[in-house]
Amino acid sequence: MLRTLTSVLAVHDVAVEHTRIDVYRLGPAFTRAFEREGVAPEIEDALRRAEEADLLIAATPVFRGSYTGLFKMAVEDVSDILTLVATRGRPAD
Repeated sequence: MLRTLTSVLAVHDVAVEHTRIDVYRLGPAFTRAFEREGVAPEIEDALRRAEEADLLIAATPVFRGSYTGLFKMAVEDVSDILTLVATRGRPAD
């Protein structure tokens, strides 16, 4: 999918820079973090890269007919981040 997107955009002289974040490799430092403040540097870096991305492509294996708990947790965290970015830190009404 990423190669196809990169190829299509290259035709229009759009450069694509991509980064892969494997959430499962972030380990307990990610899964045990209840607040953003004080997370390990590698977790902060991964969250920052997700926040600054123009496009996120998410993939997960199917586990018992659904997505994994770790994927759900990551999507919820990213959703919270995107809400803060979209509202510029103001609470949504």
